[in-house]
Amino acid sequence: MLIKRIISPITNSLRVVGQFFRMETDYRKNVLSFPPTERNKDAILAVLKQEFSHDGPFSVLELAAGSGQHGLYFAQAFPHVTWQPSDLDPKHIASIMGYRQLNPDVKNLLSPLHVDITKSGEECGMRSESFNAIYTANIVHITAWAVSVGLFALAGYVLKRGGLLSIYGPFVMDGVLTPESNRKFEEHLKTRDPQFGIRDVRDLEKLAEQNGLKLSRMHDMPANNKILVFRKQE
Repeated sequence: MLIKRIISPITNSLRVVGQFFRMETDYRKNVLSFPPTERNKDAILAVLKQEFSHDGPFSVLELAAGSGQHGLYFAQAFPHVTWQPSDLDPKHIASIMGYRQLNPDVKNLLSPLHVDITKSGEECGMRSESFNAIYTANIVHITAWAVSVGLFALAGYVLKRGGLLSIYGPFVMDGVLTPESNRKFEEHLKTRDPQFGIRDVRDLEKLAEQNGLKLSRMHDMPANNKILVFRKQE
């Protein structure tokens, strides 16, 4: 009986360890690959190299990180940057974990956080003024307006003074949406969900101002996209 009592906890521990290793294998199998993400990564990286030029430690929070392709690629390109991916979708979280486990040498790519952008920084368990930059791609036009509101509120909370918020995607400028392909895309978005839509830069500027940020730069990108860079006031 004594031997049984000793062996039983060991056996249970081994079961837990076995489950853990199976989970690792499952994460690798759950890696996702989105063709548009693969196509735009180099053009985005070229802009981020301009914006994230910084001597010394630099931390980036990636919101709505999706598959994790951008996070891995950018972390590899910026070895001095601590890259913190996050997402709300469990499938995306698993994919990001898979990329980390397939690339163990990329030490500056952290485990993903579960973040709901519509929640406050405190509710997400984040510290104020804890990141140098936030990066997000293709999120504000495929979500309700509340997500844009939450994005800027979160940026105002977690960014250090002088920190950057970089947003990639299509945008309206002064009420004008061009070219025709973007107008057709807008119509398609509305059929998916009436709350979706390509956002006007001026409306986003208002959200920025409400949260202590200001539009710093606007980069034209391939395929009629842009990167908007907002800076938190000193």
